[in-house]
Amino acid sequence: MDLSTRWKDHIKAGLGIDTPSNILYKAMAADGVENFSFEVLEECDRSELNNRETYWIDFYNTTIFGYNMTKGGAKKQ
Repeated sequence: MDLSTRWKDHIKAGLGIDTPSNILYKAMAADGVENFSFEVLEECDRSELNNRETYWIDFYNTTIFGYNMTKGGAKKQ
């Protein structure tokens, strides 16, 4: 999936159009999707995506101070 499609999927869920239930989408619905942004933190090889996702989630401690519900890395928790 490309980044544009991924962000659009988040926006749709935040608007209640496609509604998997999680804390990010509840926050988007409550605070407005316009108050959320999407940015690339790092570019890497596809083979490193899971490792880098885990790194950035840990770096920003987003399971505590953000909206990540897992520590990342292809649902291996």
